[in-house]
Amino acid sequence: MMVLCDGILPRLAFQRWMIALATACLLAPALGQEVELANDDKNKMDPFEEHSLGKADKAFKARQYRTAAAEYDSFLIEFPQSRVRAYALFRKARSIDLDNKRFDAIKKYNEVLDYFPTAIPYAAGALYYMGQGYMDTGDPENAIKAWVEMVQDKDYRKHFLAASALNKLAENSWKEKNYEKTLEFYEQVVADFRTANPQAAKTAMEKVIEYRMKISPDESRLRAFYIKAMGFNDQPQKIAGDPVGAPAYWSFIRSQVRKFGAQFNDTQASARRQFYRYWSDAMEGKFPDNDDFQIDYIDFRYAQENNLEKRVQRLDTQFAKYQKPGNATRIIKWLNLYLGNKAKINEYYAKLDLSKLGQADTEQLVFALLAQKEYAMALNAFDKLLFKDMTDAAREAFARRLWDSTKAGFSITALERVADSFTDKEYGTMVLIRYYYSTGNLAASLSLAEKLKTSPKFATEVLTIMGDLYLGAGQYEKAIPCYQQANNPPSTLFKTADCYSRMGKVDSAVATLREVENFFVKDAPRAAMTIASLYQKAGLSDKHVAALRALIKKYPGSSESSAAHQELEKLGLKTGGGVDT
Repeated sequence: MMVLCDGILPRLAFQRWMIALATACLLAPALGQEVELANDDKNKMDPFEEHSLGKADKAFKARQYRTAAAEYDSFLIEFPQSRVRAYALFRKARSIDLDNKRFDAIKKYNEVLDYFPTAIPYAAGALYYMGQGYMDTGDPENAIKAWVEMVQDKDYRKHFLAASALNKLAENSWKEKNYEKTLEFYEQVVADFRTANPQAAKTAMEKVIEYRMKISPDESRLRAFYIKAMGFNDQPQKIAGDPVGAPAYWSFIRSQVRKFGAQFNDTQASARRQFYRYWSDAMEGKFPDNDDFQIDYIDFRYAQENNLEKRVQRLDTQFAKYQKPGNATRIIKWLNLYLGNKAKINEYYAKLDLSKLGQADTEQLVFALLAQKEYAMALNAFDKLLFKDMTDAAREAFARRLWDSTKAGFSITALERVADSFTDKEYGTMVLIRYYYSTGNLAASLSLAEKLKTSPKFATEVLTIMGDLYLGAGQYEKAIPCYQQANNPPSTLFKTADCYSRMGKVDSAVATLREVENFFVKDAPRAAMTIASLYQKAGLSDKHVAALRALIKKYPGSSESSAAHQELEKLGLKTGGGVDT
């Protein structure tokens, strides 16, 4: 186990983690979650009780806590023999508590515990909130006693609020600098609420994992927790045997090492090296014939040592030891591992016989070489590909994978060849148009778009793209008819209005936006706000103010109405109550 604070992380980083642990309230009750009447108790009431209790519950849900407390009290007086008295008394105490009368509430919670200790849903809730009441009134000692009692009781600890009690106890342990005790409480949350409260368990689990892996790495204790938690997946399952030899356990560890390793900043170089040293030591000698495991191990060692020569030696040794004749997939995998090392890329590329590669391996090789920016070799491999057995959807997916490399310098002819292979020629042309559009290539896009602007299948998209390209080029007179022909409102109406605005034709822009207001209810507030903005940009202050006031009147409750209110306030003007001037 590595030394806490002074070892794996600087003291300040550790303190930040513990402060976050203590203050996040990660396992607190969900917002608005309250103890409700248990289903078994609902059937114990007669109609008169149900009516009376219903009035109290309605006031409680409306947050009229003083009224609710009075109604629950009336119920208790009117029905002294009711079998739901425990609930009514608890809710009375809760109403008093939420009315900020903490001392009175604590007394009422005590009554619940005195008279109804076996009414688990309400007694456990009373014990939790009594502890919170003590804490709020500056009596942490009694607060801790209440929460300890709750989590130690075999029945109370099953209550959903017990997760929150454990969280409070963990916070207290942190304040007392009892860090291991803090982890014990979080481990207990996982053990007790793995299925009953999976979100609380997941949050606690993440904190334990972070502590045992990054803050103070300890693989043996992490492994024990793995067994206790029934694995770290969303679905718990009994762990058979020692997970030290289980690939799934180590797969999780490797993913977390990558995750936590990326979190170290430039000032934590020493801590980062210690982190990687610990976990590569833990992995050493395990699963020698598992390439993925060994590649991670080698990369973690490299992160510790920063010795590129050793990394290359280890990778080459692993490859040579387990390579079988004709395994091209593995060669391509290794070629991917030498980013920027042209000599090694050439070495592994030379091991391949392109004439014997299947389609899948050839595709992988193309993209591996593209990732290395080895465009000449990539094009050579690309020439071996066949597209005749692909669906057009698969051809499009392949073409899109080429986009970034093509933008970076890979031959456009490869993309054109894929597009030309489409069974649906219009579809293939559309893929090229989308590519050129993404690059802002006006000439190439428009040249191809002319071929499809009357296509029933692609006309709307093509004409919109043409409009966007003309708009971007400042050719607004050409953009407007494209948007009009595309006829894809309200999107094209907003773009048309934008063109008119840029041309200085404010009235035409406003008229276009009025169409949106008149025919597209969902987008009407946005159109109204755009009108106000157009007037503001044009320096028409009177119309700007009138448009804001009209928006408030026509679209109350919208986010645009709120923004209009704020804008008028900034201008020092009254909103007029939403009435036009």
